[in-house]
Amino acid sequence: GFDRYFASRTLDNNRRNIWFAEFWENNFHCKLSRHALRKGSSIKKCTNHERIGKDSSYEQEGKVQFVIDAVYAMAHALHNMHALLCQGKVGLCPKMNPINGTMLLKFIRDVNITGERLKVFSNLPTGIAPLKIKFNHSPGVKMVPECKAYKYAAILKK
Repeated sequence: GFDRYFASRTLDNNRRNIWFAEFWENNFHCKLSRHALRKGSSIKKCTNHERIGKDSSYEQEGKVQFVIDAVYAMAHALHNMHALLCQGKVGLCPKMNPINGTMLLKFIRDVNITGERLKVFSNLPTGIAPLKIKFNHSPGVKMVPECKAYKYAAILKK
């Protein structure tokens, strides 16, 4: 799954992700450029021989799978809504522009898919998910002063 894929990422095969180099430096406690190294610093230069999960303590955020399932549910709902309203027409048809939010919610509630971890993901008739959802963002509060990593701060709970 995702862990195997992510562990296979390197600086050479993941150039399209503009944040990957910063992740690499923070994850392996190294710098990609010699110019970024300070005299007397314990931080070393990255070698590109580091491996995620072997040379670092990588662990996937536990709730990522719920986000993946939610994205799949939304995609299925939009696909089903498009099939009904646009009847085979490619692209956005007039009946979906603008999207009727009430109708989209009905399609979302009708979605029933099997998630990546083979757990059934289905909405209850009430439209309320069986788990608590908390939306987070990084407001710029640093976990470690010398690091560019941020911690989560709750902005909405449901």
